[in-house]
Amino acid sequence: MSWWDHPFRTFQTNLREIDANLDVDAVVKFITEFGADAWLLNTGGIVSNYPTDLEFQTRNPVLAQRRSGDLIGDAVTAAHAAGVKLLCRMDFSKVAPDIADAHPDWCFRGPDGHRQEYSGLVSVCPNGGYYQQGVQQVLDEIVDRYPVDGFFFNWFSFNEVDYSRTYHGVCHCGACVEAYRAWGGGELPTGRGDEGYPRWRVFARERLDELNRRLHDHLKARRPDVALIQGQHSDIVFHEANNAVGRDLWPTATGEAVSVARTHRPDVPVFVNSVAFVDMPYRLASEEPHTFAQYLVQAVSRSAYPSTYVMGTPDVIPYSVLDKASAIVRFHREHHGVYDGLRPAAPVGIVRPDPLRTDLVLAAAARAEFEGLYLAAQRRQVPVDVLAEERLLDVLSGKHPYRVLVLGDLGALPSSLVGALEDFVAGGGRLLFTGSTGVLDGAQQIAAAGVAVVAGLVEDEERLRNSYSVDPADVDQTAGAVRGRPMPVLGALHRVQARAGVEVPYRYLAPAPFGPPEKCYGGELTADATTVRAPRITTVPWTVGRAYREVELSLLADHVAAELQHLLGDDVTVLADLPDRVEITLGRNGSRHVVHLVNLTGAGRRNFGPPSAVRGSLRLPGLAPGTRVEALVSGTAVTADASGTAELAVDLDLFEVVLW
Repeated sequence: MSWWDHPFRTFQTNLREIDANLDVDAVVKFITEFGADAWLLNTGGIVSNYPTDLEFQTRNPVLAQRRSGDLIGDAVTAAHAAGVKLLCRMDFSKVAPDIADAHPDWCFRGPDGHRQEYSGLVSVCPNGGYYQQGVQQVLDEIVDRYPVDGFFFNWFSFNEVDYSRTYHGVCHCGACVEAYRAWGGGELPTGRGDEGYPRWRVFARERLDELNRRLHDHLKARRPDVALIQGQHSDIVFHEANNAVGRDLWPTATGEAVSVARTHRPDVPVFVNSVAFVDMPYRLASEEPHTFAQYLVQAVSRSAYPSTYVMGTPDVIPYSVLDKASAIVRFHREHHGVYDGLRPAAPVGIVRPDPLRTDLVLAAAARAEFEGLYLAAQRRQVPVDVLAEERLLDVLSGKHPYRVLVLGDLGALPSSLVGALEDFVAGGGRLLFTGSTGVLDGAQQIAAAGVAVVAGLVEDEERLRNSYSVDPADVDQTAGAVRGRPMPVLGALHRVQARAGVEVPYRYLAPAPFGPPEKCYGGELTADATTVRAPRITTVPWTVGRAYREVELSLLADHVAAELQHLLGDDVTVLADLPDRVEITLGRNGSRHVVHLVNLTGAGRRNFGPPSAVRGSLRLPGLAPGTRVEALVSGTAVTADASGTAELAVDLDLFEVVLW
């Protein structure tokens, strides 16, 4: 195994030019006391913090103030003496103007033909010669000189947007024009508003994936012991957890991103670089400590490696997040054995729609459906993992823990995925479809779903207003009475009928007038099913997830959770009596079960505040009598009784880890 196959903890000092005379021994001492055992620092690309001999690299002039003239040489020596790995942060997205003038074919060119300049630097294009050939020379120079342990490439993307969030459009350099035509894309779009832009985004992802693969292979040929931290073809998959002014909070964004990567390739580590400042334009202002704590806790709860990212060095900018962060990092270090080998193990996998779907309207609807379904499961303490739609075939073709897969409003499915899902069901798996999933040409693609007719789609807000999903037994049309818990149908509805003999617990109550109150009656209970329960497949042919995301009615979350529990049957590992803002994640480490409880009660519109104290309990059925169950944060333990059930009291601050 390689060194990165075991958990490590990173501290990144993102250096300014003026920081190059730092005291390497003092920084390494801080890093080890913080709880980390890897140091990520700026090495090359925009500015080289070592005496590069390459004509297309720029030496940091502040190196002249160092006695050695070589920050990287000093840093790797100090780090290794303390048992700390040295990781190189590279940024090849920009070069100095004189280099750009000497190599004009390397530059990003906007649709107007102009190159892009920012802070005295010129942006380059991943399709150009710098990325395609020059980067390999930089890597060779570094690995030939220094025993570094890894590389991370910052801003590994096409430069559509600059640091000021100014949009520059799609690159139109000669290399892009040629590559796009060879790919079959034809003429390049200019930018986001063009009809061809979604297709270009697919092209861009494929080009970056291929570049990532080639750089990884080049590095492995030179130094197999050096890790590449980047994309899908790297040794370690990278994610940055950050905030931004004006961005609404998606409370579990970090956990979602990690889960998508870990479920795709469970044997590949995920590196979560958590940003200590509030936004890129405000690099000196510390992030809210409770938000930063969520970045780290959500990362480790999904079995990622935590990293803390600051500007400069901690003595120059002492961010207020560091004390709280250090406590979490040290916990991870102290319980290294729990996290070494930890894999995702939830029984339910929710499919996240591909962010590069070419129909942007349908993509937005599918994302809202996913978020609502995820929130509903989370708030009813149904542990879930998140699977990427674009990687779902890979997951299904390998070994995985999923008993139930949830596919929300994804539309017609590729034939290859239909076959894989049918095989999944034939092997004992269960499916929950919502909205448009599997609907093609007025029929459900998977016959086992029990849907006989898909009569039509209703997605007009006016036509759905005052319509409901109801238990038919709760409706007395003569009296105009609707008892029970009618669920408002929002978003979109496919009017379907079930095959004979298939259970239909809920049907569609068509709209009646909703005003004035004197006229509020007369809604027709139709034959259209709003829930179809076939053996092993449940179909909810309306956007219940989007509805929950919109109005957060508890009855909608209850409905999603009830259908998941129906499909799971007795396949339940954890029963929780906890507030609905506590997320439960399940993992396995060999024969050991690992449960993380993450307290999300502090979530606000844009940030996390202090979490509320939570008291409750976990009930763990199906254990061997006498099994010891430990809560690692509180330091408590219980044993399973003679019936094989353990009852664990929970007193939760930020997080808890339960192990048996």
